[in-house]
Amino acid sequence: YMEHLNADERYMITIYTLIGKGEITNNIDFFEEAIQYIDKQIGSDMDNIDLWCLKGYALFRMERYREALGVFNSALSIDPNNTEVLESLAITYENLGKFDDAIKIYEKLLKLHPDSEKYINAKYDAEKLMFENKVKTDKRIVSPLLKEITLYYKIKNKGKIILEQRIKKIIDILDEKKAQDIQSIDLEGQNYIVNTVVIATTLNNKHAFSLVNYLKDILKPMGEEFLRIDDSDDWTIIDLGDILIHLMSQEYRSRYKIEEFLDEIKS
Repeated sequence: YMEHLNADERYMITIYTLIGKGEITNNIDFFEEAIQYIDKQIGSDMDNIDLWCLKGYALFRMERYREALGVFNSALSIDPNNTEVLESLAITYENLGKFDDAIKIYEKLLKLHPDSEKYINAKYDAEKLMFENKVKTDKRIVSPLLKEITLYYKIKNKGKIILEQRIKKIIDILDEKKAQDIQSIDLEGQNYIVNTVVIATTLNNKHAFSLVNYLKDILKPMGEEFLRIDDSDDWTIIDLGDILIHLMSQEYRSRYKIEEFLDEIKS
């Protein structure tokens, strides 16, 4: 498998392996070595936010919280609204006992995701700890190795099995959040712009907006890239590169009959 990967992809797997060894053994030497590899990659790819997040995580695990803050802030300068970076920044502040700064970050996250119970609860917990004059918390940043099929997202070799796992995750999210009549159409090998199209019916415009946010909240930290989102009151299209997601009102879905159009391509 490794022989089919380029140098950058092998570097990524080496970094993840070292982080995994560090987590299992609690030996900071593995995190130190991972940071050396990360720094080499950052030197040639300064705008790669994943690399900054990995470095921040390694520093966090070594309890070098102030250095981790600097790294996460560097990542934030690339994407000021990146949910993963903001979460990591807030938790790092909490581990330094800077609960007021953590609360500000959670408030920003709530502006980005107003209905998120996760951030509502996190803000409440930080306020409670500050009120109780706690020195710090023992909250931890989620390991990049615990993110579902992380490695498959981080490397570019996305085979058929990986594509199916990604599609299943998308369908599971839509189903959980009450999207209706969810269909997945396989177009691999056909003369079409993507490998797979997922179509779902929404209850209303607000429901469609919420579905987009849920997809972004769950899939972005896993490495999924949202290349483009085109939305209107009745039809939202999400471009993930090799997957298109259509969220449509019942009226538009009945009117435009996308399934029939795609079936004609396959025939």
